[in-house]
Amino acid sequence: MIKLRIARLNDCDALSSIYRHYVNNTSVSFENMVPNESEFKKRIGKTMIKYPFLVAEYNNDVAGYAYASEYRTRAAYQWTAELSVYVAHEHIGKGIGTCLYSALLELLKQQNICTVCAGITYPNDRSVYLHEKLGFIYSGKLSSVGYKNGKWHDLMWYVKQLSTEEQPSVIIPFPDLDYRIVNKILNQHFNL
Repeated sequence: MIKLRIARLNDCDALSSIYRHYVNNTSVSFENMVPNESEFKKRIGKTMIKYPFLVAEYNNDVAGYAYASEYRTRAAYQWTAELSVYVAHEHIGKGIGTCLYSALLELLKQQNICTVCAGITYPNDRSVYLHEKLGFIYSGKLSSVGYKNGKWHDLMWYVKQLSTEEQPSVIIPFPDLDYRIVNKILNQHFNL
């Protein structure tokens, strides 16, 4: 069974373990070194000032995580967020990424985020499938922008509109969302 919750600082070791596979064995992440526990704590803390950082448990084991981050720093971009999701290699194909992203998208809507995007290293069929399944649209490719594992990699961009308001609403920081709404969203996606 999949259970979603907000990330905690004591998750850092488990999250680092999940991320280690992607950093050391793939070009999915363009990082070359796995962040240590202290760095993961900083990243969670920085993210949750404004955005959600979610963890999925599968049969009580931390099995994946997803979070939003600032797309760019200019004021006009404040209604756009960039998303990331990582699922433990042994739990791929169990719907964990779908659960995490579904909840994350709902939470971002509650925050008045209007557009979300994801950069995907090319090729990455699983990630493309997940994003397209959830309504993201291919928006373009940047050629040879990341060098890792002895070769250059392209980055594909996928975008999804959460709102098309003529005049966007004020962004609500994640910590200011009503905890009852947050819990309802996390619980409604636990078994997709």
